[in-house]
Amino acid sequence: MRIILAVVLILSQPHLPVGFIEDIATRHRRNHRFLIIVPVVDKNKSISICVNNTSLYEFVYKPNFVHTYPSFEKFLTLVLEKKILVQRKYIPDVLFLPINPQSKVLGFYKKYGFAATKKKYLRFSSGHLISRSGLSDTLDRNEVFNLYKIMFEHGYYSDFDDYVGIHIFFTPDQLNKL
Repeated sequence: MRIILAVVLILSQPHLPVGFIEDIATRHRRNHRFLIIVPVVDKNKSISICVNNTSLYEFVYKPNFVHTYPSFEKFLTLVLEKKILVQRKYIPDVLFLPINPQSKVLGFYKKYGFAATKKKYLRFSSGHLISRSGLSDTLDRNEVFNLYKIMFEHGYYSDFDDYVGIHIFFTPDQLNKL
C-alpha cells in the first residue's frame, strides 16, 4: 500500500497549490493519508504537530467538531489558516509527532539553502526526488518530518514507500498522475 504524504507548513503559511486543502480533505476516503502540520494548543502554548489527514478526520473532527463545522474541508481550512486552534487533548498521543523548530535539518536549510538541502538529503531517481540511502538511519523520525516541511515550502508533495523504505518527493502535477 502506498501512503501519500504531503506536508503543510503552517509557521510561514506559504501559498498552497490550488486544490491542496480539498485534496487533503477528500482523499482520506480513498486510502491516501496526507501528512499535515497543524497548530495545536498544549498547556496554553501553541505548538506544531504532524498528523495525517485520516487520523485528524476520524479521531478529531468526527467525534469533536462535526456538529460545529459543516464539512471536514471547512474545518481543515480554518485549522490551517490558524482561525481555530485544536486543543492537544483532542489528539491521542499515538496519532502525531511534535515538530522541533531547532532541528538539524531546519538548521542546515537555514544556513545553506534549499539546493544544498536537496543535495545532502535527496537524490533524483525515476523523475522524482527520493531520500538518500540510509536517510532514516542517519536522521531520527522527527528530523525527517522537518525535511517534509521544507520540501512543501518549495511546492513538493511527499510519499513514503514503506516497502522499500524511501521518502519520495514530487510536484502537484506528479501527484495527479498517481
